[in-house]
Amino acid sequence: MSKKYKGKVCVYCANRLATTADHVIARQFFDIKRRSGLPKVPSCAECNNTKSKLEHYLISVLPFGSNHDSAQEMMGSTVERRLSKNIKLKKHLQLQKTKKWAMSERGLYTHNLHIPINNKAIIRLFEYIAQGLLYTHYNVILGPEYFMNALTITDVGYYKYYDQFVGDSKVGIAKGNLAENGFTYTGRQGKEYPEMSVWFMQLYDGIKLVGENSEISNQVFAVSGHKRILRNAYLAHKYGIYT
Repeated sequence: MSKKYKGKVCVYCANRLATTADHVIARQFFDIKRRSGLPKVPSCAECNNTKSKLEHYLISVLPFGSNHDSAQEMMGSTVERRLSKNIKLKKHLQLQKTKKWAMSERGLYTHNLHIPINNKAIIRLFEYIAQGLLYTHYNVILGPEYFMNALTITDVGYYKYYDQFVGDSKVGIAKGNLAENGFTYTGRQGKEYPEMSVWFMQLYDGIKLVGENSEISNQVFAVSGHKRILRNAYLAHKYGIYT
């Protein structure tokens, strides 16, 4: 491990010392010629192993949801090879694939091939990624009293959240375009508390994820802050009070 990361605290758990340098966005998501400049952060072995398991699974399924060049390159090489080694997952995808109606960006319903994907795995991986970006741009590690939550959003949700949290502001904005539009993001740090941040992320220029309401989500939104914020939001929603 490089001296740059040796002895540093793990970005993901903020508890153990780093034993390796982890790529915030796994290199395997992209063709080898697109991998330059991917950010790295200090990570402990436990967090690195957990994150790698999520990546190994999602690298095998997420390229199905996009026509981006990087996704198509992975479909013709990495995905095919990984599925040939993971017979259980390959059979699961074959048995569960179906046609499903989904609302397009234009508000029209189209009949598309649908492949089941573990949404919880997507959310958890993007929470890891957002934590890595928070450290990369603002040198902030979230301690146990803080949270990082992510969710998939539609285009309508994107513009709503973006206008609310970023808008036309040019202060504290972090932007990135990695692997030739293979992964793009915009982030903003809170003014008063460095641990507060918001992130808008897209893999493969948008992956078509169909939710229960048949609307297509192609972006991931993540927010970090103090856990007290979550508690207050829950109480305000349930009882109409703030603490």
